Amino acid sequence: MNKISKPRQSNFELLRLVCMFLIVLLHLVASSPMHGTNASGIFISSFLFIAVNCFILISGFFGIRATFKGFFKLYLTCVFYSLVILIIFSVYNNEYDIKSIIYSFFPFSRSGMWFVTSYIILFLLSPMLNKVADNCTKKEFMMTLVAWSIVTFYFGYFWNEGINVSGYNAVNFIFLYLIGRFIALYIAGNKSRAFYMGMYIIFSLITAGIGLAIYHFMALGIHFDTGIRWVRQFSLSYNNPFIIVAAISFFLFFRKFRFSSKTVNWAASSCLPIYLIHENSYISQYIHQLTGRLAPVIESEWLYVIFLFFLAVFIVIACILIDKVRMLITDPIERLIAKMNLDTYFSKITDKLTAYIK
Repeated sequence: MNKISKPRQSNFELLRLVCMFLIVLLHLVASSPMHGTNASGIFISSFLFIAVNCFILISGFFGIRATFKGFFKLYLTCVFYSLVILIIFSVYNNEYDIKSIIYSFFPFSRSGMWFVTSYIILFLLSPMLNKVADNCTKKEFMMTLVAWSIVTFYFGYFWNEGINVSGYNAVNFIFLYLIGRFIALYIAGNKSRAFYMGMYIIFSLITAGIGLAIYHFMALGIHFDTGIRWVRQFSLSYNNPFIIVAAISFFLFFRKFRFSSKTVNWAASSCLPIYLIHENSYISQYIHQLTGRLAPVIESEWLYVIFLFFLAVFIVIACILIDKVRMLITDPIERLIAKMNLDTYFSKITDKLTAYIK
């Protein structure tokens, strides 16, 4: 695992920022009257759905180093926002729930955020995945990806059954992580930026076409709930093969850039907190209310989209600034934990266990 460590590259940090912006914008569209029941909402969402997949491709490309320090940093960040936001709204509403406070200390399983749960599972499994990627031949790796493709596309995407339904799960993350590792090890990415951007646009348009076709038939008389389910299954799902190819193309587009920016790296270090803040149930309910109330006020649909765009920009910037304040509080705790060198203690314990097991 130690061989995977690489310095942060600003092109990938910018990609992380762009993807988080797309996620925020996607959530705003999803919380508006446009989502799923509107042709414009389906079309726009088709170009935004690559964002989560790109995040996992980045993790796979550089490789996750599963250390206690990394685990505790992730845990502390999640607990901080879960607990602080809960306390603020409890004081504001003068309502206190002991169960919710207790659940705040279990952010990986009780947060209600599927991304956080799936990512921590990927984090815990990453040493095994790294072993597989680093110790098999190119042919063996390709056959592994073929097997995962069958699980993802045939059983999950097409038949909507098995262990990777819709892609909102750790199984899809493992698949994307392995793709990211394969790209890092074997894909040079010799095509032009225009080629990769064109591929992203083409496959996003295919996704949009599938969704709009379903929307059209839904308008002709298919049961409304059935139509929405089909849009989510065959168009707007993270295991959609067209969305995955679009995400890979978007990733390779940013890979072609080479630059260094302290500002970009500084802002990108707060990507996860952007998600943790705006997707917190107490915060998201107010965002949903805002987007819902303004939809009838802004008569032009495209003016409404522009409003959502700038609202997403504001949310991203505000969350980054909030997180920089959070770092002032939690960084000393992280440094204290780092001094304990828990990884060394864990290694000694496993060595002793290994010696006893014969």
